[in-house]
Amino acid sequence: MISSEIAIWIGSLSTLGAFIVTFTQIKIELTSRIKREKQEFKQIELYQASKISGWLHIGNSIPNCTSFIIHNGSELPIYNVVASLVIYSGSGPHSSEEVRSLEKKAGNYLYLRKASSSVPPGSRIVSFENSWGGMSRKPGIEIAFTDTNGIHWIRRHNGKLDKIPVDPIRFLEVPVPYSDSF
Repeated sequence: MISSEIAIWIGSLSTLGAFIVTFTQIKIELTSRIKREKQEFKQIELYQASKISGWLHIGNSIPNCTSFIIHNGSELPIYNVVASLVIYSGSGPHSSEEVRSLEKKAGNYLYLRKASSSVPPGSRIVSFENSWGGMSRKPGIEIAFTDTNGIHWIRRHNGKLDKIPVDPIRFLEVPVPYSDSF
């Protein structure tokens, strides 16, 4: 009698142990799957935006201008593009947002930024007047745009890619209507 009760207890504990191990394994697999799906979604989300870049155009042939190359390395156009000349070394606006604030104070819109409704795949040159210069100043470019998924981004002068909450034209308060500048 006692041995049969012990056998029942051992069987019950074994079943409980198997249930706990199975439940734990299911939870681990589910957590792993969710993490993997989030990473895949992020890669898909970044696919087009990661292929947008800009740099200083060496050998510029436009007198009294500083030119940059905006490169859309994706297969699709980008929209509502705002290119801002920033100063990454020395005094001056260090971000697109600082350019916006400076232009609002000065009342001189689109002086350090240019806008275009779209940029197709390939490279474009955008030029700014050489009035930004000063001791130890070094120019860079920031590119705000909307990708074909409707996600809004800014490619910072240092290469970092930041999401922005609204369309670049609204985010950077570009006066509308604007003429395509590049």
